[in-house]
Amino acid sequence: MNHKAPLSILVLGASYGLVLGLKAAYSGHRVHFVCREHEAKLINCGKANLRLPSKTDGSIVTLSTDAAQCLPLASTPTELSSLDYDLCVLAMQEPQYSSPELTELLAAIGTANIPLLSIMNMPLPIFLKGRLAISTDELSGVWQSENAWQDMDAAHFSAASPDPQAMMVQSSDVLSVHVNHAANIKVAPFTDAEDQRMLTSLAESIDALRVQQGGIAHQVGMRLVAHSDPLVSMAKWPMLITGNFRCWTSQGPISIADAVHADLYQSRFIYEWVSDLCVGFAAEANLPPPALLPFERYAEAATTLTMPSSLARGLAAGAKRVERVDLLLQGLADQRGLSNPLLDIVANVVSQSLQNNGALL
Repeated sequence: MNHKAPLSILVLGASYGLVLGLKAAYSGHRVHFVCREHEAKLINCGKANLRLPSKTDGSIVTLSTDAAQCLPLASTPTELSSLDYDLCVLAMQEPQYSSPELTELLAAIGTANIPLLSIMNMPLPIFLKGRLAISTDELSGVWQSENAWQDMDAAHFSAASPDPQAMMVQSSDVLSVHVNHAANIKVAPFTDAEDQRMLTSLAESIDALRVQQGGIAHQVGMRLVAHSDPLVSMAKWPMLITGNFRCWTSQGPISIADAVHADLYQSRFIYEWVSDLCVGFAAEANLPPPALLPFERYAEAATTLTMPSSLARGLAAGAKRVERVDLLLQGLADQRGLSNPLLDIVANVVSQSLQNNGALL
């Protein structure tokens, strides 16, 4: 494959998926979104966009599906006619993959050996069993359907630390994703050398993207970084517990900034405890420690995270299924005779809220 040529990319998800998928389409790659029927109709009609800050002058730049260098397509999972893709991006919330049509699609993707890039917050069994050699047998209830991932080949899988904060703003006639915090998506290297060359080419093409708006060629925020650390996705784990999960409270959602800065002592305590847990996992697998962000830098970055996390927004809207990173880390710690009272509080609050929303736990 000529990796300077346009790639054919399948993106599962049209909310967070737009953040990477639309930038890829603007960079000349063929992008096909798999999403809900009404989302697919809006994308196919050119009525979807991504709004994110310009690195050139700080203004807001709008990337629209009808103005991309290569117009993206979209369909529901059952409408895919073939799986002739160079890359599949996993960009949905983990519980969504437990639906029968998506579980079936994942199995077909695994059989086709299409390289997989996860930009999900939720660590997947394939990562734990592959990179970290951690058994998931005793982690029942963490994933909605662990079987959905059983056909994936770890050699063709990479996980990212997805740090942009984005929110879908949807109406009946437009699908719009607003990026509030345009941090980078840092991707671990693929084990397979050919897959890695493809990733590097994709990252370079997105880096080179300039978007014309108001007579200015804008360099837009949010890079795709082909990172050297195979455990780079773990950098997000302390952030998720310290910010994303703790912005859901028994009184309702608060911003990630408020969750982190309301009590910096507690925030540092839980952040560094999860960080130590990550370092321990790497040591068990005879790998160098992951490249984790110091708490001070995370706390500084968190001041710009002025919205509640998607998890908190979902629970406030009555969600019965959310990504349970809290249960995953709680279970892994328990296997090692470890515990943290703040993590236990987080998990109990989320579980109680799900039960209040009618979930069967």
